[in-house]
Amino acid sequence: MKIINKKILLKIIIFIIMSYLQSYAKWERTSVPENGQMKINAICCGDLYAATDSSLYISYDTGATWQIINGAPKNILSLDCKNFVFIGTKEEGIIEKHPGGAWIRYGLSRLGAIYSIKFILPPAYFFIGTDNGIYIYDYLLSDTNQITHIFYQKVKALAATYYNSYYIRPTTYTMNYYYFYASTDIGIYFADLSFNSETKETKYIKNWSLINDSIKNITSLASPYDYFNSNTNIILAGTSNNGIFISFNKGLSWKEFNEGLDELNVTTLCYPEGNILYLFAATYTNGKASIWRRPLTDITSVTTIPKNIHSQASNLEFNVSNNILKYKLSKTSDVEIRIYDLKGKVIFNTRFYNQMQGEYLLSLMQRGINAGVYILELKAVGNKIQKPINIIRR
Repeated sequence: MKIINKKILLKIIIFIIMSYLQSYAKWERTSVPENGQMKINAICCGDLYAATDSSLYISYDTGATWQIINGAPKNILSLDCKNFVFIGTKEEGIIEKHPGGAWIRYGLSRLGAIYSIKFILPPAYFFIGTDNGIYIYDYLLSDTNQITHIFYQKVKALAATYYNSYYIRPTTYTMNYYYFYASTDIGIYFADLSFNSETKETKYIKNWSLINDSIKNITSLASPYDYFNSNTNIILAGTSNNGIFISFNKGLSWKEFNEGLDELNVTTLCYPEGNILYLFAATYTNGKASIWRRPLTDITSVTTIPKNIHSQASNLEFNVSNNILKYKLSKTSDVEIRIYDLKGKVIFNTRFYNQMQGEYLLSLMQRGINAGVYILELKAVGNKIQKPINIIRR
């Protein structure tokens, strides 16, 4: 009997395993605010928020239960959240709420309905999708008249992926690079932009170009925001009649991503950030809203050449709570911790050598770190992760 080549046998085993995983990879229904009586206009996955015309809700248990947020604005159309939440509204422009803080209104109501909002950090810019296209607003400015118009078609959804960054030496500023996606009535447009943290100059590495006009009735876009995620080419699109599509090559080709999703009128979706490890989507069918989730690891079951997009999460984890950094190492490693202000300047830097596998705590109540929003960068076990943090001084 002829012996099967080991490489062929390995391929057969991998095929069987992938087929098995794919058969179980699917969307699952979770709970929904207001018993589904109100359409979910927006959802975001930094912390998990969901918005209807009348209220804003937060879930602390990945969608199992929802709590209403008192004092939230009405007619919310879009959300973006990191350690804080930004809200795009129908008539009031952009509104912000920090944890435990007051609602801040930015006075951008003249832009009309804000269908999509992306807060890009660094360099602390809002990208705003409206009937008249895309506007950029600098978060650090108090003058809301200083906005830049960069795209001139009606934009229904925006997505952005931060894919590269480097320091300009001997100075302290950085160059930051993003992939941007915008959906219009024609199709999906793509641009590759760079930002200078010192001069605030925006440049196109690649100008806006139509990359797909075959997917119609797009309601939402989502992509991995964090450029340390190992697959920055992923983009998802939700539609009002055909469910959800996924692309692994920056939108050039697509396939359906609807396993388990038996309602195909998708009103919004989001890609996870932070510690949330699920994709989330909302649908609205026959006057009834539903919220769905799907493990992020399911993405690997729809491609024959998967990248382990969770390798970083399993090797290196951290979070900040009450001004305390808690991080976990999967093995012995040097550790470097940096904190940047919103202009890209390093305000804190420390390094530990040969820390053993385990969990560690570090107080961020350090000299030179005032109350406010910063970027914390952690380098260890061959990975580098950046997250926005909020320092509170009492």
